[in-house]
Amino acid sequence: SHLKEQMPMMMGHAKKQQQLIATLPTVFRTVMKRYNLAPGDFPDISDFQSKLQEADFSKFANLKQKLIDDAEHVMSTEFPRLMEALPRALDSYPAAGPGGDG
Repeated sequence: SHLKEQMPMMMGHAKKQQQLIATLPTVFRTVMKRYNLAPGDFPDISDFQSKLQEADFSKFANLKQKLIDDAEHVMSTEFPRLMEALPRALDSYPAAGPGGDG
């Protein structure tokens, strides 16, 4: 979505797209700060740059903030609640005795 937002409305699409691909590390840093993401959330820059060469940024889907908010809610609230409801694997095993088998 960020890449699409950076594209000009009328002319100069190809030039702007090549500029964004060339400056992808800066684009990644901008998106990381904007959405509070970790570097590990992003693909390898070189691989991604080569894949972007074949893409048309103007055809990318717009970001839907509600989907982001819903995913954040699931990850921060629902997922931890479900994990707490699961039986703990270590709780189902007897404690090891002095001999080490247990």
